[in-house]
Amino acid sequence: MCVTHTVVIIASEINIMDKKKCYRCGKIKTIDKFSRNRTRPDGKNALCKTCSSEVERVRRKENPEKYKERDMAFRNKRPFYIWAQATLYKHKEKGFQIMISIKELEELALNTKKCPICGCKLTRSNGKGPKNNSPSLDRLDNGHTIAKDNIWIICHQCNKTKGGRTLDEFMEYCKNVGRLDVDRDAYKGSTDTPQTAMMGTTLTVEPHTL
Repeated sequence: MCVTHTVVIIASEINIMDKKKCYRCGKIKTIDKFSRNRTRPDGKNALCKTCSSEVERVRRKENPEKYKERDMAFRNKRPFYIWAQATLYKHKEKGFQIMISIKELEELALNTKKCPICGCKLTRSNGKGPKNNSPSLDRLDNGHTIAKDNIWIICHQCNKTKGGRTLDEFMEYCKNVGRLDVDRDAYKGSTDTPQTAMMGTTLTVEPHTL
């Protein structure tokens, strides 16, 4: 009887710990509805995520210049965090399962100094649109999961070239391109594109090891 009573108490305590009352709206919500806050005893904000967003929206509307300066300062200080945040948001909107945090992706980008494919130095463009050497998230097997063991950081140019191919398919593609010995004299000085100028011309393919 005593054991049963103890179990009930423990279960009740666990249930209480899994929920929290929002200081603003007064609603009791599950703990995952509150953002992390290391300065508080329970490690969570006093306001739920919904209320926090509403308060932030009002403050931004009242002090647009202040928040613009703050956002710009953070963007300049941690450009790869902004990139990681936007990247994961876009993939989530497309229906991908996200199994990596923004900070983890940021760290992966920071630790990838050069593109592992072409060797160019990776540089963040600070919100002005991707450049050829901007960091780009690439899935190794093109599945629908974004996880640490299924992604790597390559440059934007290489990611565009790789397209929807898996890494193995892309490597095979590169080998095939390397084997082509195209006679460019067939279209030198022509106003046609290389594809149309080469129509009817035999391509010489010499297999060799890359």
